[in-house]
Amino acid sequence: MKKTLLFIGLILLSMGLIAQKSYDYGLFLGATGNHLSNILPVYDPMSVTVAPGGYFRYNLNSRYAIRGGVNIGFDPKGVMPPAGDIHGLFEFNFHALNPRRDNAKFSSYVGTGLSAFISSTPGLYLPFNVGVRYNVSKHITLGLEWALRKQIVGISGGGLDFTKFIDPAWRSHVGLMVGYSIEKTCPTCPFYEKQRTKKRR
Repeated sequence: MKKTLLFIGLILLSMGLIAQKSYDYGLFLGATGNHLSNILPVYDPMSVTVAPGGYFRYNLNSRYAIRGGVNIGFDPKGVMPPAGDIHGLFEFNFHALNPRRDNAKFSSYVGTGLSAFISSTPGLYLPFNVGVRYNVSKHITLGLEWALRKQIVGISGGGLDFTKFIDPAWRSHVGLMVGYSIEKTCPTCPFYEKQRTKKRR
């Protein structure tokens, strides 16, 4: 688990270092819980908790992005201990997103990667994220997301339980996202001047 968390941490750090062109960060607010079965995504009502979180997304281009984030599950009744989901994802937008273009402000997307779940029953999960994003303005983005988690490795008694890949536990979280986008440009670069001239024509 420590090596996995270190790996995800290095991904998040590298994302921050290479964020030279376009990136956004923001907050997530929704709910999370375990599923009653391995087939239907029906929540176990006793496991549903409030799940705030945060994320950082580096946009490789208008369609591809790398994202890291953390979600924390809190039981409003105080019966269950807090649980954390640390994830690193690769995302694909079905439509090009560009806050500078009126016809490229909305897109659905999918994402996958690796997730580490930290609680009384920790483990590694394979994430499957689906959602929609909308650029309200040049800097503000809104989103709706459903994040499904399939357990691939369980951790108990200091050992790894690989049988979870065959008979996995499933959980997911769903909620709203609000982000702030930053797009860095170089006004003094010749290439930027040429592109700006093209946009004016």
